[in-house]
This record gives sequence, C-alpha cells and structure tokens, in this order.
Amino acid sequence: VILFWGSSWFAIKFQLDLIPETISISYRFYIASVILLIFCIFFKKKFIIKFNQIKWIILQGVFLFGLNYYFIYLGTNYIKSGLVAVIFSTVTIFILINGALFFKEKIKINVLIGALIGIIGLILIFNKELQQYSFDNRIIIGIVLNLFGTYFASIGMLISQRNQKDNMPLVQNNTISMFVGASFVLLIAISTGNEIIFEFDKKYIYSLFYLSIIGSLLGFGFYLKLLNNIGAGKASYVNVVTPVLA
Repeated sequence: VILFWGSSWFAIKFQLDLIPETISISYRFYIASVILLIFCIFFKKKFIIKFNQIKWIILQGVFLFGLNYYFIYLGTNYIKSGLVAVIFSTVTIFILINGALFFKEKIKINVLIGALIGIIGLILIFNKELQQYSFDNRIIIGIVLNLFGTYFASIGMLISQRNQKDNMPLVQNNTISMFVGASFVLLIAISTGNEIIFEFDKKYIYSLFYLSIIGSLLGFGFYLKLLNNIGAGKASYVNVVTPVLA
C-alpha cells in the first residue's frame, strides 16, 4: 500500500492545472471501476448484494472515492504537497474519533499515541517546507479544504470496514463504490459549470492510468483488505509512512 500510494503522489503532479480536478477524479475512478468489472466478469465473481447493503456501498463511494478526493485535490491548489501530507496523516485520529461516535468503537490509546508520534515525525521531515508558509487566507483555505477531505476519507474507511464485517465481497464492493464516487464527483463538476474535456498530453494519460490502476485499483484493494485484517486505526498508519516514500 505504501509503495502504491507513495508513488501516486508523484503522478498527481501531472493531473493538476490541465483540466478541472473534478473531471480528472471522475476519469480516474471510472477507469478503475471498469477494469474491476472486467476482472469480475472474467473470474465469474457474482454481484450478490442484499437490498439493505446498497446504501452502505453508495455511502462508501461518496465519502471514500468522491468527497475525499474532491476536497484534497481542491486544497492542493492552495498548499504544497508536504503540508497536504501532514494534514492527511491526521486521518488516524479522525478514524478513532468517528469510530467512537458513529460505530461505537473504543478509542485505543496506544493507536492514538502512535498516530501523534507519526504526525510529529512528518512535521519534522517537512519542517523546511512548512517554515516557508505565512498564514494568509490562501493557506487557511487550503488547510480547511484538506481537513474536510481527510475527515470524509476517515468516514469512508470506517464504512468500508463495516461493509467487510457485513460480509460484502471486497472486489465487487469496490467496483460499484468507485463507479458511484466517480459519478458523484462528475455531478459536482457539471453543477459547478466545469466543462467535460480530456487532455491528450502523454504525461497526463500515463499518470491517469497509473493512478487508476496502481493508486486506485491496487492501492485501495490492498488497503481496504489490510483495514479489514487489522482495523481502520492501525491500517491508517500507512498515511503517516506514505509521505516519506513520496
């Protein structure tokens, strides 16, 4: 997960300032969901989903593959990636708080302490970059947008954990929820007046497919499986280590 997501930060650089971020996010998750659908058809994985599970799959798509990326991409226009990395590393804390609020999970003090140590470490690593900031309106806007994105990501991760505990098949779940997330962001793009266009620059196309396959399909596939195995709190530690690789 760290390898896939750490390298995807570099690929995101080629997505910015070419076409609206919302359109790029939609393309990214539409491609990932189509590839997963082909995988499911080829390996004869059936989409057996109960009616009461549909809303949870939709919510996972909206929070984890929609709102999360929408706000993070917007925030990246205002602040540099180092500060974005530090802000997103707080996802572990949000997971612990939201897990207690919405899913009645106990806050594990050792996980919280581990997260705080990791965040302090990231602040030290990106110290020179962080010192360049003067807290004007643009910086504040960027921080707020990224905090929103991080908060929504934590909700999406907890929903995914809940879905897997409810025996929803991971691959089929991701196939639908990525399509939902892409469609949700596309609706935002259309409603805010963004034109649906495509950039035929080679770097943009290569980075788009890299983010779709490596960052989304494989990255989230392994991460959400890890999340189910060891819990959302501990799994989110990868968001502290990933920026170091990036």
